[in-house]
Amino acid sequence: MPSLPVPTVEHRHRARATRPERLTGVPLVAMRFHGAYPRVPGHWQRFASQLRDLGFDLSAAQAVGILYDDPAFTPEHRIRYDCCVVDPGFPAHRLRGALRHEIMRPGEYAQLDVAGAYPVVAEGMFSIASLWLPQARRTPAASPAYEIHRRPPWNDQGLFEVTVLMALR
Repeated sequence: MPSLPVPTVEHRHRARATRPERLTGVPLVAMRFHGAYPRVPGHWQRFASQLRDLGFDLSAAQAVGILYDDPAFTPEHRIRYDCCVVDPGFPAHRLRGALRHEIMRPGEYAQLDVAGAYPVVAEGMFSIASLWLPQARRTPAASPAYEIHRRPPWNDQGLFEVTVLMALR
């Protein structure tokens, strides 16, 4: 099991930038992937290819990632990650293979904007969990975390602009 990092000045800066936000349920088209989080950029490429093959227009699609597992506790090969897009009403009968409809869970979330190579998402989550939650006297909910992508992850050059969301109780 990997050791947890020690909070840095950058983590403290991110914790100060974290804010609570209430979100409504959002319909999604999703595809499940397994493996370590460094594989996520490749997952987005495969997901986009699947959608394009079905005629899904990605030009204005809003990408959402769902993170179910903490790599500090889950073996790499068991980590679950869903690549999703907000569903504009894509018919269920047109979904094939591993594609499915999903709902982004409504509720209150700690939100933080991050940008950089994909590991910045984990750094953001660590900032929320290790610093913001205790300072705000909040606890995480037993719910997945989300990434709202501010630019399409399938067009990236290794850089991500994401709002990370950790569910709150």
